[in-house]
Amino acid sequence: MSQLATSRRLLDRFAHQIVVVVLTNAAFIVCSAQANESEPSNDPVINELIKQLADDSYATRTIASQKLLELAEADANSALAIETQLAFPNDQNPSLESALNRLRLRQLIVIRRQERLLDQFLTSPTNPEAQPPGWDIFREHAGSDYDARRVFVKILQRDRRFGERLLIAEPPNDRTRSFAATLDGQHLATFDTIRWSMLLVRGCEQTDASQDIRQQQAILAVLRSEGLGPLLIHDSEQRVFTRLLESYLCHTQVNLEDRLCIAMRYGCEQLVETDCRRVLNSVSEPPPRLTVALLAIANQRKEIDHDSTLQLAEWLQHYRSDQRVAYVWRAMHPTRKVLRTEVRDVALAVEIARRGEDPRDFGFGSLQAHPRLGYQPYTLGFETEADRQQAHRSAW
Repeated sequence: MSQLATSRRLLDRFAHQIVVVVLTNAAFIVCSAQANESEPSNDPVINELIKQLADDSYATRTIASQKLLELAEADANSALAIETQLAFPNDQNPSLESALNRLRLRQLIVIRRQERLLDQFLTSPTNPEAQPPGWDIFREHAGSDYDARRVFVKILQRDRRFGERLLIAEPPNDRTRSFAATLDGQHLATFDTIRWSMLLVRGCEQTDASQDIRQQQAILAVLRSEGLGPLLIHDSEQRVFTRLLESYLCHTQVNLEDRLCIAMRYGCEQLVETDCRRVLNSVSEPPPRLTVALLAIANQRKEIDHDSTLQLAEWLQHYRSDQRVAYVWRAMHPTRKVLRTEVRDVALAVEIARRGEDPRDFGFGSLQAHPRLGYQPYTLGFETEADRQQAHRSAW
């Protein structure tokens, strides 16, 4: 994303936040005025049921609560009248039990209304009145299809104010850190895909001023560690998580190896392809990034079309003569020695593996496996130039 586009996006977001704050304050003032001038409902049925909430009989109170709930679900105007009466009772000194009954019933009415709106959001996505707060931001990163809407609904069922928090970007403070603590990647369950989705979309929306570097590093450490991180089971959640992860990696500063390994682990094939193409087609990339890109693209293209295989062969042919040193590594096994890994050594190892042979048979005696790249790039080297020349002559 260009710097100009980023600036315009931030300005649009800032303007949107101002509108949200102004409308929220206006709504609060209107509601406060209505509260100060609240009068009993004109519906005698509602008035009578409200009075029965303070009745001495438990059965009477229970029946009244159920009837009020049914009236609120059947008609929006009745729901508003009931909520107003429950929030501002006429009796000046209500009992504790009566006050708790009113609060519980009012909360239940609000929850039921939100559930109906979420159902409408799933079935009628084009209806602007059914779109919950924060959806426009969420779909920028997760898409707007049915799978994305389902995940967003599940998020709001976990945390009803999550969408509202996305609308306002805040710098790190005690309140935001407290909220972030509930979304700590190191303590989230592997099957809790919804919490992981909340964590990623929140990270996508953090600006430079609001980023928590320690939490960002912890998230990346968990995502790149095999055996940790989310375990994706359902296909729909996996598709949405993949989109969120691609967006998160694009909004986060992360080195190329971690970026590619995380993307390969969770099926972000387009991101891996784009990054590797950019690196391998560049004339100014440093040698370590070239070696990582060669290994990543070779492992992703094991079972793809013939044209892509030819392109990989062209890259290997191009870098087979690149003598720049990428790594210097002190090996401890089987004996202590210093290995120097050049770009052409990694290209050679990739070519040998593509033929179905073992690079160890061609002199890569210190080779170590890598769960995503196939081989640790710094182990694909030689102790002496004579060993290197012999391996290249026998393999090429």
